[in-house]
Amino acid sequence: MKNLYDFVEVKNILKDIFPHEAKACYFEGFIYSDFSTCSLYFEDKNNENSSLFENINLRETRNILKKIIEDSYDSAKGDWNHYQATLTNNGNFNMNVAYIPEDDRWSHLIMRGISDLTEDESKKLGIPKDLWLERIKHKGTGTSGKPKSEFY
Repeated sequence: MKNLYDFVEVKNILKDIFPHEAKACYFEGFIYSDFSTCSLYFEDKNNENSSLFENINLRETRNILKKIIEDSYDSAKGDWNHYQATLTNNGNFNMNVAYIPEDDRWSHLIMRGISDLTEDESKKLGIPKDLWLERIKHKGTGTSGKPKSEFY
């Protein structure tokens, strides 16, 4: 199973770069045909997020991790398109993947779709209320909910 091997590789890299002051280290993102994104950061003991890793080339490390994930994604044939790897300071590793339909995505929204948000969460992310309502209405129906909409 290629995905399992890939995920162990991700764990090993996170372990190698894990800052001594961190509570957890994260690598997360999503992959779509027209856009993909990823981020690499850690949570410190004060519950603050930072990408200021010491003694590593952040861009290079992120690109290595991204390539591993993209290769795993290609072999998964569309079973998932969002991912979040977490390594904690006690060595626990968790790799979550999810499939979020393209029309339910929103920039910087990882592992959740627009239709998974509460109204307050959608407001904080700047999602137009009409789009949020449209996605809520069509959640789980298998339809994209693309009525005549100015969002496309």
